[in-house]
Amino acid sequence: MSAQNYSVIAGKLPNNVDTSIEYLQHLSNTFPGAKRIYVVMTETQLISKDASSEVLASLIDSLQIQIILSRNSIWDGINRAVATSDTEHIVILEREMWPAYGIEQAWFREARQSGVSLVYFEKRQAYDDVASHLIAGSYARSTPELDFLSSNAFAVDRKIFLDLRGYDERTPYGDYSDIDLRVRFKRARINMTQLKGPDSVAYFPAPARQASTNLEMELSSEKAWLAKVNMDKSIYRNLVDWSVPVDERTPLVSVAIATKDRGPMLADSLHSVLYQTFQDFEVIVVDDGSSDDSAQRVVEQINDNRIRYIYQKPAGISAARNRAADEAISPYTAVHDDDDIMLPERLEIGLNSITSPFQATFGGWVNFGDGNGQMQEFYGKLVFDSKVNAHNGQGPGHATWTVPTKLIQQFRYDERLSASVDHNLATRMEIAGVEWVHSGHFMYLRRVHDSQVTALDSGGQKVGHVLSRYLSNVSTSPAQLDELRAAGKATTYPRISNVSERLSAFRAYLPDKLVNRRVKIVGNTQNLQFDADVPDKMALLIEDRDILNNRNMYECAILDNILLRDIATFRRRGLTKYSWQVELTGIVPNEDQDETIFAASELDIELYGIELSEGRVRKALKERVSSVTELLLSKSSEPSLLVIENDEPYSNWVETELSRDALQARRILAAGEFGTRSATRMYLYQSASMGMRVLARITDLDKAASATLVTR
Repeated sequence: MSAQNYSVIAGKLPNNVDTSIEYLQHLSNTFPGAKRIYVVMTETQLISKDASSEVLASLIDSLQIQIILSRNSIWDGINRAVATSDTEHIVILEREMWPAYGIEQAWFREARQSGVSLVYFEKRQAYDDVASHLIAGSYARSTPELDFLSSNAFAVDRKIFLDLRGYDERTPYGDYSDIDLRVRFKRARINMTQLKGPDSVAYFPAPARQASTNLEMELSSEKAWLAKVNMDKSIYRNLVDWSVPVDERTPLVSVAIATKDRGPMLADSLHSVLYQTFQDFEVIVVDDGSSDDSAQRVVEQINDNRIRYIYQKPAGISAARNRAADEAISPYTAVHDDDDIMLPERLEIGLNSITSPFQATFGGWVNFGDGNGQMQEFYGKLVFDSKVNAHNGQGPGHATWTVPTKLIQQFRYDERLSASVDHNLATRMEIAGVEWVHSGHFMYLRRVHDSQVTALDSGGQKVGHVLSRYLSNVSTSPAQLDELRAAGKATTYPRISNVSERLSAFRAYLPDKLVNRRVKIVGNTQNLQFDADVPDKMALLIEDRDILNNRNMYECAILDNILLRDIATFRRRGLTKYSWQVELTGIVPNEDQDETIFAASELDIELYGIELSEGRVRKALKERVSSVTELLLSKSSEPSLLVIENDEPYSNWVETELSRDALQARRILAAGEFGTRSATRMYLYQSASMGMRVLARITDLDKAASATLVTR
């Protein structure tokens, strides 16, 4: 520990401006070695213009204090302050905490002696004025808070804080995100200590006295929040939404992929990583001596700086996986295969499943035929241990692993084996005391094809599997082995609900050659099209506009022929709210079939496309008109609705006549490919007689007008 290698973050200033001035001066004097002090403030605090606030602003400038604006709570403000800092260590004062003058040196001494990563300072309640407790001899007059969970002042390694993703920014935790963080520090087994004594204390002001009934309510509320914190046993927070800017984050997971001569399959594999709900990862692709440059070209074409391509001379799959582990910079490794497809929440689920005392997680998977897309689910037992190994040798599915990177670096894949290397490694980890737990979810789609390792080296798979089971039971007596087998047999499988519905939903992520995906996005379609970045795939646009108020009521776009790479683009550009329509198309025609029967002129293709597009447009318009009709007719007791199947405007006076007595007026447009379009206008009137009068005017003007009066 050294000066200029830590920052101080004050999560809350005193309510009084004059006290805030005194507080900041105190922090500057108490932490003379700090590189910078950060203060979390709300926008309201920042724009205050009274005289005292001007003095406070001047002091902030003179002390070079950096203000961090909170968005929803102090917790997101502290998270962003930690990310903004560039020091190895952080002192965090969550509340209005007044540290003793000797606290910096006390912390330095402890850090040098014990090498701990997390130091809690003693928390004491001031008896009267806080400033009076900072003088010598006042320590004994303060009231201690004995539980480290209640400490609101601590020093921590910046990397550890950010790896755990800081304070939970979800609103349900409210004022208890601080306790949640300390519980997660403990679950993550961060080496910590708590300092005590006059030089290691941080004082907080005595709260105002309150009625006993209010105090009882507060204690009851606190117990309820603590129970909620303890219900979520996971360690990591803010995995999907986090206020910390992307460029200030470090990867939490290294996705390790070993590949050889599988360029086209690798593309599917990588795109499935890129559309993950959790985006703070790195991907390490180790090419184990491919005979061509297809893998390298795939990585270059995807052009994502989170993907690293490493070529090595042929050394075997174990050597390739060990190389990936050696290159990894993230705390965790998620194993992935070059021919498989991650489901979108695979990384998020893997991290959320890491709960004390379990260090490694795995899950179920779904096999699919590479030729026809047929699916078969596989669950795996709830845990992987010596009992399960003795029963049937069923190991955790390799491409479902989320394990600490340091464990793979320590135990390593056995490079003497050509197959079943994953089962061997998992078994050796389990014997050494690593505890595995099932996530309770399906994690990926496993491609079944003729060139996978299990098909090419089935003998090696069996030998490796047998050796791993033998390793697990080598020192076990026959009687003990029987007990283990019985216990393994009794180990249950996870309960995964709605499996058939899940499998149906998973079809959307099959390889592009097997499915046709259509995506429906609702909202500002112009902006959403820009976000989707697939302008050539617009198949249908529906717009429902309020004519009287000139505003959109509903917009919907249908995008056709969406590929896996497009889904990855959606994720990268923040487009996450859309619905699917997926058609299983199967594979290309049989090779023996005469392909000439599929030949057609460009004109034939265009005419077919126009006809198809016109049909889509008519159907979409009819569905929207039906929906709006039902809605509008519910607006009045005896309504009438004039529906005009024509988008050409009449003369101004007729348009005025249509709109003058209308309660509501809508224009619904459906547009498709090849310039196909159709529109309907709808006018709601208070009574049938009023609607009939307007209809008569329209038909007098245009005998061929396609106008219909609809009543309830």
